[in-house]
Amino acid sequence: MAVLASRPQEHGLPPEDVQSYVHVMFGLSKDWCASGLRVGCLWTLNEPVQSAIQNLSYFCGVSGMAQHMLADMLEDTAFVKKYVKENLRRLGAAYDTLAGALTKAGISFTPAVASVFCWVDLRSALPQATWEAERQLWEEGFVQRCGFIITPGQSCHAAEPGWFRICYAIVDKDTILELVDRLVKFVAKTAAERQGMPLWISRDSLQKAQQQIKNDPAQPEGPVQHGQ
Repeated sequence: MAVLASRPQEHGLPPEDVQSYVHVMFGLSKDWCASGLRVGCLWTLNEPVQSAIQNLSYFCGVSGMAQHMLADMLEDTAFVKKYVKENLRRLGAAYDTLAGALTKAGISFTPAVASVFCWVDLRSALPQATWEAERQLWEEGFVQRCGFIITPGQSCHAAEPGWFRICYAIVDKDTILELVDRLVKFVAKTAAERQGMPLWISRDSLQKAQQQIKNDPAQPEGPVQHGQ
């Protein structure tokens, strides 16, 4: 950060852009597995942003005990080196397991080069390219039918429906493989179901269809199309 601020031209950035638009946020939740401590920091040269944050920081300051504990931890250079090395090894192994399983299953994803998440393309599992369909796929499909939780793209401000965020940092290898196995089986099963009926039928759509049949007994039976 100091190099970027002092010699921005070397990185292809005009000084005024660094001053106005470059902000670096860092927290201990991910890299240090310390989300419960709620400690983070912001680096910026933008004075209006600094002023706004200073006004808010009064209400969310880090306790003296937490600061003392974290200072002791970060000053232990032997521990820090050992921890970072082992953390990177475990993260790499977990990501390789997930990426390998997704590739083998033919599920597209954006290769990860950092962080603890993988951005997975499940647009083909949507009956319709809408945010509502994504929400239903997540809630009724993944959570209720498959028994796992991944983050829907809308919660991550995705540009289009159908992308999901998988965290591979908090589970072991067997759990990652089980997740992908359930995901593959569910997508294959629902794809077959959609040949004759929608991926699922929401309660409102089902009640509406039942009422239509009740009002018109002569109406031929057939698959109920979601949203009609």
